[in-house]
Amino acid sequence: MNLSNEWLRTKRNDRLTNEDRNALESLLGVSNRRVRRCLKVLAFYAKVFHDSHDKHVVYHLFTQLEAVEGWATMAVQREGEVDEFGPIAQQCVLTETELD
Repeated sequence: MNLSNEWLRTKRNDRLTNEDRNALESLLGVSNRRVRRCLKVLAFYAKVFHDSHDKHVVYHLFTQLEAVEGWATMAVQREGEVDEFGPIAQQCVLTETELD
């Protein structure tokens, strides 16, 4: 998911028509929300694996975060905060429990 998001971000540097640029920004907004939701899923699996007998899997989950630029900033943003695509929706933010 993040690789698609990063690829779309590189397209911002291309010469695009206004219509294409608007479509790109719309796609980037959707893609950004999907990356945020993936962080929520990752938090869920980290908790499951942490509570299991195979805690080492948590290490592998978090090493994948290196590919997500700015994940630490995204993880602590709260509902209603504004990013470059507008206010962040409730379903896209990590709860305090997920952050733990």
